[in-house]
Amino acid sequence: MRKYSGFMDFLKTVYLEESNEVKQELDGRNRSLLNANIAKVFENIDTTKFKQGVDAGMVIHTVVWAYEGFSKDFLRRNKDTHFDESDYEKMFAEAERYAAFLKECFYQ
Repeated sequence: MRKYSGFMDFLKTVYLEESNEVKQELDGRNRSLLNANIAKVFENIDTTKFKQGVDAGMVIHTVVWAYEGFSKDFLRRNKDTHFDESDYEKMFAEAERYAAFLKECFYQ
């Protein structure tokens, strides 16, 4: 992440853009990119590890929504700061706590 230190600041700007014209264009592009990547990330998911009777599609949507919300919330909370290595560590540590929570909710 250090190599691309300005990347998170760029993403923060994109996610927090308030101009309606720009926001609509960015939202459309972000949605397309997100959908393509979601398909790749979840294409080989082992649904046998889910709790009995849990709808795999609902689990995937819940995970995606949780991380989208987490990302937007984290960027919003840190909108006035420049990201450095410690910020990435905090972000990933917080994301890992959510991953553990979701795992507890849906895994056997």
